[in-house]
Amino acid sequence: MWVKAYQWDHATNPSEVSRIHHVLTDEHLWPNNGQKMRNRLAEDVLDKEMLHLFKAYEKAEGHNGGSLNGAIQLLEATNILVANFNDCRPITTIEDDCRKRNAKALAWFTSWEDKVMAEEQITAVIKWTKLISQETLLT
Repeated sequence: MWVKAYQWDHATNPSEVSRIHHVLTDEHLWPNNGQKMRNRLAEDVLDKEMLHLFKAYEKAEGHNGGSLNGAIQLLEATNILVANFNDCRPITTIEDDCRKRNAKALAWFTSWEDKVMAEEQITAVIKWTKLISQETLLT
């Protein structure tokens, strides 16, 4: 999906200035081994610009755009996290909006995990391949 959205953006907006996600490059989608370690590339494919691109791509796809719903939901959660982690303002109270936005994103990831784990038609091994790896979870 990411590749198709990227290709659509380039085909629809040939000028780099007019592209919806103007910083997205080939190295974001096809990184070499050294580039895979660059957090900035990951942030760029999970931020609000990518969310905006996917929403525009969904609109352009018309009735086929519904297949992007899951990716858009993922981007709605990840763009919150990217924005909050790049925000240099300190969290000073427990009621801070940043904490509330992070909790909203966490709730989405938790519901995603619950939904996948509740699927009875697939094996446990396949269920875990649909989720974020256990190494990245904060338990």
